[in-house]
Amino acid sequence: MTAPVWAAELAARFWDRAGMVPPYPRDVRAAITRAGVGTVVPARGLTVSAMARWLARAGMRVPDLGADRPLRGGLYAAGGVGFFFVAADDPDEKRFTLAHELGHYLRDYLQPRERVAAAVGPAARAVLDGPRRATVPEAVRAAVRGVRVGPFAHLMTRTEFGCDPATAAAERDLLKKAAAYFASPPS
Repeated sequence: MTAPVWAAELAARFWDRAGMVPPYPRDVRAAITRAGVGTVVPARGLTVSAMARWLARAGMRVPDLGADRPLRGGLYAAGGVGFFFVAADDPDEKRFTLAHELGHYLRDYLQPRERVAAAVGPAARAVLDGPRRATVPEAVRAAVRGVRVGPFAHLMTRTEFGCDPATAAAERDLLKKAAAYFASPPS
C-alpha cells in the first residue's frame, strides 16, 4: 500500500522540524521531543480515566473523554502541543501506537490549526485554545475560506456500537495509511 500524498507531506514536515529522519523501523519518541510538538507519556494499564486523571494532575482542562475503557494510546492536544499517551505494558505495539497518535496530532489537530491561523489570522489561535469565541469578522473569514474556527474536537468517544463516522474515517486513514509511514517503510 502506498502512503497518500498528505501523509508523505506531513511526515516530511515533521521530520524536518525534528531535524532528523531516523532509519526504519522508526522510533518517533525522541523525534516528538526534538520537534517540540509534545511529550510522550508511557502509562501502565492505560485507560480513558487514567489519561484524564494524569491530565487533571498536570493542570489541563480535561473535556469529557467518554466511557472508561482500555487504551493502547491516546492524544490530548492544546495550545499547539500534544501529550502522546502510550500503553507501556504493550512493548510490541508502542512504536506503531505512538506513530498513530502522532499522525492524529499532525493531521487532525496541527494541520487544521495552521489552516485556521492562515485563513483568519494568528489571533484565531486564542479561539482554538479557548475560552475566547470567534468574532463575527473571524467567523466570516473562516467560513469564506472553508475552515472551522473553534476548539479542537477529540476523537476518543466510543459507544457499544463503535464510533461516529468522522472518528471512524480518521482512525481508518491513520490506521491503514499514515501511521505506517512514520514507523515503518511505506509499501
